[in-house]
Amino acid sequence: MKNIKKFLPYLINASICISIFLISLYICDIFPFGDITIGKSDALVQFKPMLYNFIMELKTKTIELYSFNNGLGNPFTFNFLYYLSSPLNLIALFFKDANSMYLSAILIKLIIASFIMTFYAKKKTNNNFFTTIITITYIFSSWFIAYYYYLPWLDIFMIFPLFNYGLEKILNQEKPYIYIFSLSYAILTNFYLSFAIIFYTILYFVIYEIYTKKKRKEIINTLCILILSSLVSLLIILPFVYSLYSSYLKMGISFSQEINQGFNTSIINIIKSLFYGNISFTVNTSGSIYPNIALNTFALLNIIYYFFNKNINKKEKLLVIIIIIICLLPIFINQFDFVLNFFHNVNGLTFRYSYLYIFLEILLLIRNLNTINLKQKYLFHLISIPLIIILLILKDKINFEIFILNIVILLSINILIFFYKNNKISKLLLTLLIIIESIVAVSSNISSDIKKEAEYFPNNFNTTPIKYRLNRTNYDIPEYSNYNLYTNENVTYLLSSMHYNSTINLLSNLGCQATTNYITYCGDEHKLFSMFFNIKNDKYYLEKIFAVNNDILIIDLDPYNIKNSLEYLSYATTGIKDIFDKHILESTEKDNKYYFNTDYKFYLIENGNTIIPQTYQEFYIEKNETVPDTATIYTYNQEKLNEIYNKLKDNQIKYTTYSDSHIEGTINIKENQIIFTSIPYDTSWEIKIDGKKIEPTKILDSLIGIECSKGTHTISMKYKKDNPIFLIISIFTIILILIKIIKEHKKDTNFLN
Repeated sequence: MKNIKKFLPYLINASICISIFLISLYICDIFPFGDITIGKSDALVQFKPMLYNFIMELKTKTIELYSFNNGLGNPFTFNFLYYLSSPLNLIALFFKDANSMYLSAILIKLIIASFIMTFYAKKKTNNNFFTTIITITYIFSSWFIAYYYYLPWLDIFMIFPLFNYGLEKILNQEKPYIYIFSLSYAILTNFYLSFAIIFYTILYFVIYEIYTKKKRKEIINTLCILILSSLVSLLIILPFVYSLYSSYLKMGISFSQEINQGFNTSIINIIKSLFYGNISFTVNTSGSIYPNIALNTFALLNIIYYFFNKNINKKEKLLVIIIIIICLLPIFINQFDFVLNFFHNVNGLTFRYSYLYIFLEILLLIRNLNTINLKQKYLFHLISIPLIIILLILKDKINFEIFILNIVILLSINILIFFYKNNKISKLLLTLLIIIESIVAVSSNISSDIKKEAEYFPNNFNTTPIKYRLNRTNYDIPEYSNYNLYTNENVTYLLSSMHYNSTINLLSNLGCQATTNYITYCGDEHKLFSMFFNIKNDKYYLEKIFAVNNDILIIDLDPYNIKNSLEYLSYATTGIKDIFDKHILESTEKDNKYYFNTDYKFYLIENGNTIIPQTYQEFYIEKNETVPDTATIYTYNQEKLNEIYNKLKDNQIKYTTYSDSHIEGTINIKENQIIFTSIPYDTSWEIKIDGKKIEPTKILDSLIGIECSKGTHTISMKYKKDNPIFLIISIFTIILILIKIIKEHKKDTNFLN
């Protein structure tokens, strides 16, 4: 009975948090209460379909180490490490459809997050009422409301209070076990968000040591334990770390160089972000970014009250001010933000690591609640007055719903505080007020965000595997512009940011529109590209592997002239020249512009010293003295395309075995030919010709090529597993830690407390 009573706060807080979330979904007619699918943005094109595909492959035992679903192909390992590595995602195994799988993963993380925050709050306050308030405040912070459907991000938010508790255990008692396992879990489930933990830990350590005034020897000892514990955390997840490292090497993924992109914030935006409900994580038309750092209104009042609390000394308040200043640096200085974002460009995801700010605010809330003087209730009224004035000033600069929500809650809290008697009724009313505020904020943002996107994204995922790469979906919808080359009927809408850098450069040189991270468009009528890279179309389709001329080994593509690149590719592989027809377009002059029309859906157009691909059938050029009134374009010569296709078709592989990570077949090699594959170069592919292992060569600086003698040969390609030694080291490390824990537990039954 005693144990049940101790666990009761956990059940109550988890029930409240789940109820708030489900009620919000019900209000907004979101699945499972309505037909609108949960999530938006990356959730619908990455997280949910990837989770569904992964679970279905586990159920059917068809999981592959490699996948041709993304780009020209990429290791499944990297997508798994980046998106799916949370063990809690396996809850989806109990469900059949994508929506249920996705929602179950969100709910299990929400429940555990409430348990962990309740645990932390109880340790810090030992007051069940405060614990409930703190838990609701943390769970339904602006960060959660903004990112609850970012499935890989929820784990870091969930585990962070436990990580902080483990960090405190090292600093206070030099007991590292909670820190070790929570840090391992954080890195395992989200290595790029957890990167900011490094800076958080350093800051926390320095501030703590300054505040406690430890002796130098004690500080050095604690620091050594902290560093050693961090290294042990990495040993526990060594297979993950090694796989991540090797994937980065193989794929050649580089960090973004787009540090300064014009996105900014301001003091006004920071002030806006303090008011509950303002959780936008995208940029507005002015390029401003709104940090996701708001807690509920009661927490905001308490945090401000913290600085007026006479029970908190001036030294502590000064240290908090220093922390606030340090935290503002990445908000205003892009270079700091760039680093905290795991060297990611700062363009709307800037505050994905703002869960750290949220937790620091929670620490202030806890500190204030533990030392609050109810005889100073009047201070809350005095603090509320300038907040209301600020809200009125910002009324036209923030969402009207946010304005009303904060005004109403501010007034309600002030009335409640005025009559507050520190009894059960007062506590219940305050809790209900925070619950209602959370429901309104969550449902308001769900309604405004998700319902707008619901009509654009389909809600079904097929499971029939196919061995060609689809071209694209509806390019007229901007959200679909990135889907080209990334879709496969295995998962209808599947987008990944994990690709070989070299293939992105290659495809860009061959006429695809590309950014640093992915290819955005390759037209339906870009037939030579489609032919070589397995885009299914009505007329031209080749398998991934075929024999071409040896000249493919020596050509260089021209990034400034797509026409030259395609001519080089054609001649080097088949010996066929002059594959384009030249056309001169006449213009119509109107409004000081030259207007051009063409029936061609894909062509190359001369643009100064460059020749670039174009898909617009109508376009115009601003008239001036240097601009001609005609436009020169180039289109494919159909006879030459047919000749190229027929020549390659006779030399393509005939499959005997085909899957994403295992390909076998026979191929006929004529004299002076080489095997061309449209598969990105990756050292993990084990290639055998007639049973004999061979080393591939790199063609076009990005693809796998195979030198082979004349004749008919059997070719085998298998994608290999990583070295198991790292798993052995990991298991051995965990066993040693458990032995150490058991020994200490026998000496001290409270060693974890």
